[in-house]
Amino acid sequence: FPDDGMHGIGLLFALNPLLIIFFQAPVVGIAGRYNPFLAIGVGAAFLGLGTGMLIDLHCLYVAIVACAIYTLGEMLFFAPAQLLCYQYSGIASRGRVLGSFKSIYAMSMLMGPFSGALIYHVVGANVLWGFSAVLSLVFSMVFIGLQGWLKKDLV
Repeated sequence: FPDDGMHGIGLLFALNPLLIIFFQAPVVGIAGRYNPFLAIGVGAAFLGLGTGMLIDLHCLYVAIVACAIYTLGEMLFFAPAQLLCYQYSGIASRGRVLGSFKSIYAMSMLMGPFSGALIYHVVGANVLWGFSAVLSLVFSMVFIGLQGWLKKDLV
């Protein structure tokens, strides 16, 4: 969408944090009424849908919708995932478990863009977005499948 210039790109960069600021607390509150595995699974599905929409993208408006869907997935996935790590860890090891969770998250924030840039450079954007969408949808099915299997005083 080169016709939109820097204003379009700036809007996309501003949209994610604005959506997080105004909607994360209500979204997580609503999701908290359900099994956390279901929330994580639905969040992963939204993450996959948002990245999948970027395949062969030429329109700023589709990018805005994709960003909003991805951000909703982000809200539904990461907060319950951290909660599960906390709830499934023993009382004596919760600090270590949450520290490990945050360390893995930080490493993924380093390695994700690096590996994504490599895939983008070697095989192209559409393969990158498609692979990300498929991977997210696989994890979505895994977490939705886990909701009935792993129940341990979570709700």
